[in-house]
Amino acid sequence: MWYNIIKTKNNMKKSNIYFSIAILIMLAFAFFPPLLGNIRIKERDVPADFLSAYWIKTFDYKTSSKLPDNIQFIRVEGNENYVQLNVNRSDSTVLNSPRPDQYEFEVKNDTLILKTFKKDMTFYIQSKQEIKSVDIRNTYAYLNVPNQDSLIILGEDKSKIDMSHNDNDTSKFSKIFVKLKSESRLYFRNVKSEKIDIVLENSVFNYDSKLNVDSVSVNLVGKSTVKSQNSDEVQHVKNLRISGDKTYFKNEFAGNGVNVN
Repeated sequence: MWYNIIKTKNNMKKSNIYFSIAILIMLAFAFFPPLLGNIRIKERDVPADFLSAYWIKTFDYKTSSKLPDNIQFIRVEGNENYVQLNVNRSDSTVLNSPRPDQYEFEVKNDTLILKTFKKDMTFYIQSKQEIKSVDIRNTYAYLNVPNQDSLIILGEDKSKIDMSHNDNDTSKFSKIFVKLKSESRLYFRNVKSEKIDIVLENSVFNYDSKLNVDSVSVNLVGKSTVKSQNSDEVQHVKNLRISGDKTYFKNEFAGNGVNVN
């Protein structure tokens, strides 16, 4: 009998020890992901800790990928996640992202296709060619594209697209073409262009008072509208031409000082 009691107590002690060890291991993995081989990267591709640096040196971990220099079109396929897309001109074409385990990419002819998972992502693209169009799908995207001759922006599948430029950048796009559909939204903050043409299919175009453009033409289809986010302020949109189904649009949406016709 005494033997059974002692044996039971010993078994309980062992169980408590095993349970405590399991908890400690779980906590270690939770608070220190590199133990599982996950690499943590800070800005400019700098490893965040010594284990991340070890994994990078030990395995073929690449944050940069050389791309064909004929890339002119970019498509982002997301999962309702946030994607920041930064594009700059360069002597060669390179894709850089600090989280290469959270996306896949492929190149079809002159199109770069980025397929992101659930995590928020930031991409830096050095492009030898001028990027002609950016196609955003099921993503909340922030676009940083240099001013150039022209740009096409496409959005669908409930995408939300924000775009702005530096206040000190005085250059302008010659023209921008936008087509949104399936409950997508575009927000131009501080964008400069001579002309903008937009087609909205059950979608919304928003802008703030810093949008600087001579002429904006918008064709509304279905439940679509256009609206300044700070309509009480003096706008820098000179002329706004609205066509199509105006059921959900009102002239006062355009903002202070905008000529609507």
